[in-house]
Amino acid sequence: MRIKQISSVVAAILILSACSSDPAQSTVDSTGGSTGDTEAVAHLGWSFENVQALNISGVSPEAIFDNGTVYLYSTDMGIKLYKSTDGLSFAQVASAKMPMAADPTIIKNSDGKWNMYVTEVLMNGPKPEPGAAPQPMDPKKTQKIVKVSTSDSLENFGPGVETGIVQAKPGAAWGVPDTFIDPSGKVRMLWVDMNEGDRWESIKSGTSTDGINFAVDEGTRFTDAYVDPYVLKAEANDWVSLLSTTPAKERLPQKLYLAWSTDGVNWQVDSEPLFNDPQKNYLDPTAYEISPGVWRVYVSTSATANAIGGPYSLETFILKAPAK
Repeated sequence: MRIKQISSVVAAILILSACSSDPAQSTVDSTGGSTGDTEAVAHLGWSFENVQALNISGVSPEAIFDNGTVYLYSTDMGIKLYKSTDGLSFAQVASAKMPMAADPTIIKNSDGKWNMYVTEVLMNGPKPEPGAAPQPMDPKKTQKIVKVSTSDSLENFGPGVETGIVQAKPGAAWGVPDTFIDPSGKVRMLWVDMNEGDRWESIKSGTSTDGINFAVDEGTRFTDAYVDPYVLKAEANDWVSLLSTTPAKERLPQKLYLAWSTDGVNWQVDSEPLFNDPQKNYLDPTAYEISPGVWRVYVSTSATANAIGGPYSLETFILKAPAK
């Protein structure tokens, strides 16, 4: 998790600088041993391979596969959209219309329409004088909210409406939601928050029957500085999630973990990180399923010392579940 920009109009509100990376192989050490161009390391039978950098900058990616096309959204001075037919070579969709927001997460409704959930900043502070240039706002003093926009097209989302998920009070550690359909058909949401009196971030959840109005679930899903949740799988007695870790300086680099659950409420986090590179932060996972038990995952990365502020660039790899 990190603090992000909303759009060019309100870019001074949240912090993010992003740049492109060269499309080259990346090395990852997930075991504390030697690295290589490709790593395949088992974590309760799960493995990854073919780590590659993309020529795309930003944070909080969201990947959707629909009718042979991969739609990849990235928060980079607003939400930008890229399209691909192979999941590797992307072209930006300059004509795409997106909300002035950050952290997109998308689900498909039963009627075929799409819901995009985003994080916005509540503009409840002093208003600038007419004609005055936007001034940087202290992220620790901003209060944020999750909104949802519904559309027939993955390339055109308008302003959203409130979901009921809102930050209780100003603070930097909040947002990066993930939405998905649970085994009962309800819409679930996970997001990063900070419990009163805690030192590290937590992950909370909410439930909705209509995809618009959410009620906060009781309790906390993850504690001890796990952030940036992405649920790969939510089936009866079989839930799988990817997580990152806090960008706090004393716990860098940000690592990528797998977690499992039988009910979506109580989770077991892998004892060892899936990705652990001393030189690089891994954060904001998203994915789409290529075939049963195989996903293409996208993550945002930055140099270890640049966990807050970037620049950030996207990478991708293949994640495989254990053979049944």
